[in-house]
Amino acid sequence: MLRIRTLVGAATVLALVVLPVRVEAQGVTTGAVTGTVTDEAGRGIEGVQIEVRNPRTGLNAGTVTRSSGLYTVPGLPPDAGYEITARRIGFAPITRSGIQITLSQARREDFRLAQSATVLSN
Repeated sequence: MLRIRTLVGAATVLALVVLPVRVEAQGVTTGAVTGTVTDEAGRGIEGVQIEVRNPRTGLNAGTVTRSSGLYTVPGLPPDAGYEITARRIGFAPITRSGIQITLSQARREDFRLAQSATVLSN
């Protein structure tokens, strides 16, 4: 009888430890894109608008770079047709197409922006 109780207790502890991990792993249904935006000298650029767009599904997401030039856009459904645009006043924008986002992975896309004259109009 003591042996059965020990086995049941061990099985219960094992179920409590293993099952929550499996449930959490099954909940990941998106990917992300991350990277750094730098200038021609390799310095991070703060305030760059990052736009992630999927023309096929209509999804738009975005963020702004930190002082180090780092950005992250999480929560993107897996797909191979994303476009990523990096733009900031004073720099020529860059757009990349055909970016693949995979399940539970963070795709790295770094940008190097070149300075450009910008004309602002009313």
